[in-house]
Amino acid sequence: AVLHGLPTYVQDADYGQVLYLDGDDGDGIGGHDSYLEFPQGFFDGKDELTVSFDVNEVSRSGNYFVFTIGQDLDKYIFLKIEPTAMRTSITTNRYLGEQTASYSSVYPNNSRTWMNIKLVITEDSLSIYRDGELIARQDVTISISDLGTDLKAYIGKSFYDGSENLPADKYFRGYFDNVKVYD
Repeated sequence: AVLHGLPTYVQDADYGQVLYLDGDDGDGIGGHDSYLEFPQGFFDGKDELTVSFDVNEVSRSGNYFVFTIGQDLDKYIFLKIEPTAMRTSITTNRYLGEQTASYSSVYPNNSRTWMNIKLVITEDSLSIYRDGELIARQDVTISISDLGTDLKAYIGKSFYDGSENLPADKYFRGYFDNVKVYD
């Protein structure tokens, strides 16, 4: 993977050295639009996979992707973590065609706490696990193969970049450790 912007490695009391992405969360402090980019094509044809990582979310609100795989604004899958919600969606028709697995609650609060997230993708379902517990699952009719080939994938960056007269999403702000992909 390649890091972009000005990501840093910082020391965490519980996790040791971790990756910090300082994307802009709209608080006026700014950021350096930091993100991690997987090799292009890495996810091609992987219709059954699990993406696992430890994350400490700092972004509070707005539009952003924590993790995404896809081509562009039309074809993608993404994961978003908010203080009291999580969702993953897949589409071949922009946001209008998103098929979504989501979870909302007041507790546990996802903000500023370490959690292990597993995004389980199959040819016909999306699931989110938080700290080993299934919190959202949805049957879907779109697979990773339906997104095309030479797929791009990012941690911290969205495909909504301000082009095509659509507002740009923010870059995600948070800490990451133990990023793993299983087939």
